[in-house]
Amino acid sequence: MEEAELRASVGDLPGEDPSRADCCQAGNLALFSVLKKRELAGLAEPIELLNLRKRDVLYEPGVPATHVFALHRGIVKLVHYARDGSERIVRLLRRGDVAGLESLVGHAHQHHAVALDPVVACRIPAGIVNQLGRELPHFRQELMRHWHLAVVSADILLTQLATGLTRERIARLLIHLAESEPDHTCRIPSRTEIASMLGVTTESISRNMAQFRRDGMIRSFERKRVQVDIHALRAVAF
Repeated sequence: MEEAELRASVGDLPGEDPSRADCCQAGNLALFSVLKKRELAGLAEPIELLNLRKRDVLYEPGVPATHVFALHRGIVKLVHYARDGSERIVRLLRRGDVAGLESLVGHAHQHHAVALDPVVACRIPAGIVNQLGRELPHFRQELMRHWHLAVVSADILLTQLATGLTRERIARLLIHLAESEPDHTCRIPSRTEIASMLGVTTESISRNMAQFRRDGMIRSFERKRVQVDIHALRAVAF
């Protein structure tokens, strides 16, 4: 499957009226924050705005990587599927994160990138990004920063979310998901997905989430959205 075959469309999410300008705003959250208006104006034309629904696939392993993706809304999981059907989530991409950096060095994708909830993302040709990196030293530095963030994010999943008590792991995951969101309000994965990430049972997820609610550390809203008390959860997590 090529990247273009995404089961994605423009402007079909409830309450959204996306435009190319919105896409540039997504870039301003992450990769393109260092660009001036005139530099960003030259970039706008090749950008595509993608709306993905839950479980839509952004890209698959083995497919040539030709674009980078800047997330404007939602969560994308990078996942490896074993032969027995089990999955191992290697990274969670949040609002402001960038996916597909491997395209900048001509590598194929290594994982499945799957939307955990409705996602709005910008798709930018890797050639354009590489050109900006060659021409603009400050942008090249920003690219390196995002490579570093990708490594740090993967390290969090390998260490912080794989060690400690279940209560501590869940607290760290909630912090990771909510700390970059306005009002620390975020959409959380399903119990099964959280259990897969943390290596624990779904029953323990339910039990600890219920306790967090009773303790006032999280407040639940509709569609699996929660508001997180970052300060209180940090006392549990670390």
